[in-house]
Amino acid sequence: MSSTRVSRADLLQRIAVRQELDRRACRAAADVFVERHCAIEDPDGAVLPFKLWAFQHDALTAMHEERGLIVLKARRLGMSWLVLAYALWTAIFQQGIRILILCKTEGDASELLDRIRRMRDRIENDPASAHILTEIAVPAKTRDAVTALDVGASTIRALVGTPAAARSETAGLVILDEFAFQRGAGEIWRAVLPTVEGGGKLAVLSTGNGRGGQGAEFYERWVAAGEGRGVLAPLFFSWRERPDRDAEWEALTRDAIGDPDRFDAEYPETPDDAFRAVDTVFVYPPSGITAAVELGARFDADPSIVPPPEEGELHLGIDWGEHSHAVVLHPLAGGGVYVRCDVPLENTEPTVSSTAMLAALGAELDKVANAGPGSADYDAAGIQPMRTFKATRDATPDMRDLRTWACAFGKRKDETIGYLRRLFMRTEQGKEMGTIAISPRCVTLIAQLRDLQFSNEDQGKVRKQNDHGPDALIAGMAKAAARHRALLDEHAG
Repeated sequence: MSSTRVSRADLLQRIAVRQELDRRACRAAADVFVERHCAIEDPDGAVLPFKLWAFQHDALTAMHEERGLIVLKARRLGMSWLVLAYALWTAIFQQGIRILILCKTEGDASELLDRIRRMRDRIENDPASAHILTEIAVPAKTRDAVTALDVGASTIRALVGTPAAARSETAGLVILDEFAFQRGAGEIWRAVLPTVEGGGKLAVLSTGNGRGGQGAEFYERWVAAGEGRGVLAPLFFSWRERPDRDAEWEALTRDAIGDPDRFDAEYPETPDDAFRAVDTVFVYPPSGITAAVELGARFDADPSIVPPPEEGELHLGIDWGEHSHAVVLHPLAGGGVYVRCDVPLENTEPTVSSTAMLAALGAELDKVANAGPGSADYDAAGIQPMRTFKATRDATPDMRDLRTWACAFGKRKDETIGYLRRLFMRTEQGKEMGTIAISPRCVTLIAQLRDLQFSNEDQGKVRKQNDHGPDALIAGMAKAAARHRALLDEHAG
């Protein structure tokens, strides 16, 4: 009887081969590294192997393949742990890279870096995983501080999200965590954009925080990504992605939260749910806006049911600024209006903007029998670009009869907001006169109307935000508000 004995040298050689094969497999695929060597912590602090759900595999693949990624997610999907594990994988296998994580608070930054540190330490102290780190370079000076962690020759920094922090690092990978809740998000975005343009990677993650206010920049980046504009590819993960969430979980969680809108915002099923604003008072009633868009869709689909414009004229409402905006208005009987289209413009010269506005008005006039240009009404603060507009109008043969009128917002804005609120409410009530219809083509205007919030409802103060579309509507409707407000009050109810 014979036995085969394996020498210590042979055994060590076999182990070394297996470890090298494992390193190669982990280097080639982040999900292999994560599932073989990373551990996470549940809310109670228990350490668990990181076993990926199907959607997390998809997210890792996207992070690896896309230069820029924006992730809109429900809460408690393990996405923060996933992105941190990806950062650690990148640091280990792309030695020398600098990784920057920007967070909404200093406490978050410290906690996220600590999570990476704990993942690294577990790998280092686990005999079955330590080989992953044995061949990485050891820096001359190792930092293991509150804001910085060295992984061989790579460095991971986690800081509070500020424009200065975004500019402080030249990074190969930037992660914006809960970006919808970071102050100064617009400036932060502009500061990190060169990362992607310079060949680095950018991952933007957040739950929704409304369409306006602090969450506006994240929402705008999400919309741009969905339309194929910019450098980010979009990914949305609803609460249903977790295999352990079912109808019973939904019912229990809805009951615990107690507020349907808050549940939908925190555990969305659709991107629209994710961007619901809670704890806010909207300037215009959301249900009224929906009714106005539905009416606009019917008008768009069947022009024969659209009443002719009052006095046979279509008008422009204009708000000038860095994000100039115009709306083409079709007056309806009883002080109502059909917003036929909008013209959102960004960083364009007044001549270019004026030409686009006049072209939109001309295109709509072509659709309405026997209609002519009426008036271009604008916020009086835009008197300088309006001079260019008038010159452009005078050089456009079909538009020379277009009148202009400066709306003094200080005197007329509050009244016109109240008037428009009444139009939205009457539309929702199904009134035949004194209603507002908005074409679904007015995507930017509709989004801004839905986002507009009061900063102080009792005083009627509107929060300053991206409101150029609503301000263009106010400019165009101010005269109607002064003329018809009494009539609407008389027929209210």
